[in-house]
Amino acid sequence: MGLAVSYLFVFAIIASSALVRRWGASESGARKLVHIGVGHWILLAPFFFPDWYFAVIGPASFIVLNYLSYRYNLFKGSMELSGKRTPGTVYYSIALTILVLFFWTVPAEELRPIAMLGMLTLAWGDGLASVIGERSRIGEFRIFGNRKTVAGSLAMWFFSFLVLMLLPPLFLGVRFASSIVYALIFSFVATVVEFFTPGGLDNLTVPLVVSFGYYLWLWS
Repeated sequence: MGLAVSYLFVFAIIASSALVRRWGASESGARKLVHIGVGHWILLAPFFFPDWYFAVIGPASFIVLNYLSYRYNLFKGSMELSGKRTPGTVYYSIALTILVLFFWTVPAEELRPIAMLGMLTLAWGDGLASVIGERSRIGEFRIFGNRKTVAGSLAMWFFSFLVLMLLPPLFLGVRFASSIVYALIFSFVATVVEFFTPGGLDNLTVPLVVSFGYYLWLWS
């Protein structure tokens, strides 16, 4: 049942992206709908998958599917842009697979929601940074061939901060004051990582740095 819900969830988001693209949304906007929406699968995973070997099937299968889409443009306009393309969707699935494998095999099941922190920082922070950055010309510059704006980087920090402030008290029982401290530190770290990571690789680096950083912070 968990696998059925997972695939329906993801393909419903892809279908919604194709629909809004038909209604006039830009390719980039439709793609970001997928980027933001699919990350929320991690909220469902702890409830449907008590064992890692079922939990990892969905993310791992999308490594293959996303690679095929990247190579052969299977989901043009929803997951792949017609112009400059990167294997960012492949990195996205690899990051999710790594987080599920790790946090579903640690002895303490209550630590599984740490995987949510990295993926939703990527979904909301990076996703909205791109959306806002594309609409802003304030402080525009290029680094590693990627267009960046001050507005986009501020959006990355702000939405990452919101995710990292709100989720730990809700899912991990962390005190709100401690959560604010963590959010201030790691939203800044996530923004710097996203800023300097080229070619869609931030879909891998951002969630891993955030989730594993938080895991190490808990045990420090």
